[in-house]
Amino acid sequence: MRTALPAKVVAIVTLFSLLLLFQCVTAQISDRSRRSYKDGSKTRLTQVTRNGLYGFIDETGRVIIPITYADAGDPSEGLIRVKNGDKWGFLNYRGQVVVPFKYDCADDFSEGLARVVAGKKYGYINKAGMLAIPAKFAVPGNNEDWAMVRRFSEGVAPVLIAHKYGYIDKTGAVVISPRYESAGPFSEGLALISQGRSDKARFGFIDRSGRTVIASKFVAASSFSGGLAAAARNIDKAWKYGYINKAGRFVIHPQFVDALPFSEGWGAVSYSQEAILKEKRSGQEYACSCRNQQEAPQDRPPTFEVQSHPNAIIKFIDSRGRPMKGPQTRDIGQFAEGLAPVGEGGEWGYVNRSGQVVIEPRFRDAECFRNGLAKVTLDGGTTAFINHKGEVVWADE
Repeated sequence: MRTALPAKVVAIVTLFSLLLLFQCVTAQISDRSRRSYKDGSKTRLTQVTRNGLYGFIDETGRVIIPITYADAGDPSEGLIRVKNGDKWGFLNYRGQVVVPFKYDCADDFSEGLARVVAGKKYGYINKAGMLAIPAKFAVPGNNEDWAMVRRFSEGVAPVLIAHKYGYIDKTGAVVISPRYESAGPFSEGLALISQGRSDKARFGFIDRSGRTVIASKFVAASSFSGGLAAAARNIDKAWKYGYINKAGRFVIHPQFVDALPFSEGWGAVSYSQEAILKEKRSGQEYACSCRNQQEAPQDRPPTFEVQSHPNAIIKFIDSRGRPMKGPQTRDIGQFAEGLAPVGEGGEWGYVNRSGQVVIEPRFRDAECFRNGLAKVTLDGGTTAFINHKGEVVWADE
């Protein structure tokens, strides 16, 4: 997953575990995600940047919010967080200030609340800018912990209390006691949690009552999507990924080097890896995007060495594990709005859900469609946005 790994740190995939734990196994598959806006409004905005500043365009490419802000988040639920100078506030999608610029840090709105930081504490504000949950939670001391203190989903949000993760409701009351090493957002009634640290970490799932539904037995996992979740087991000293159902049983057995969550009926999987890191003493192996020892991830000790560079086989599969008929490429992304980016030989295009190429490969890079537009890189390195016909509607020129 080129945009989500140490080599090119996105993109995220849909869950923190894919960001934190799939670092060495997502070299070729990518969700190609980007920032965009859709919440039922007729106005759909997409974030753009120019000269290091941020603004927003509509799906015709017209600039709606001037490209003048130091940073910006995702338009969400009618509001957009933006940074003016060194403080964060919120705009509506007409560009009017709704919440003044007074916060040291802020997150996007989710279920009517947004996380904000003032000093060394954080709380949650409502859309009127009033504190709905007082700023009583300590800001985590590192970026990984801060990334896991998530937005609200299905009525609750993870919080870090006394070095353990639990969940609060919209009043700020703890509803699932802090007892996990990590905790993700709820999706389809279940949340991914972990027990144990570092290489001893194992992942499972809990329900809204905090009851363990799937035991913590996987070395990596994603959130549920379409009734399935990507999950990995350590098999013969190597991680193998498959897909589990909500009973925790593999319905697509673990056989892949990498697997992304299902999107629009299709999962993205890799049958081989670009390289293997092997620990000299234990023999433990990890898939990795690196091509040589110098490119090996910094979190792996020097006792790991690069072993091999087989060619990757990347495919889309359906919920029964059957591959899509269509091109096999070196890089693919998730489906959105009926299309998915595919790359081969440094050129990117898009296929539909039947595997047919509908936008010919001609871009240096490409991301998922959102709200009618997709971010691409043109020859020469110019960032642009295209519509479903492949036409450029905005370019950073």
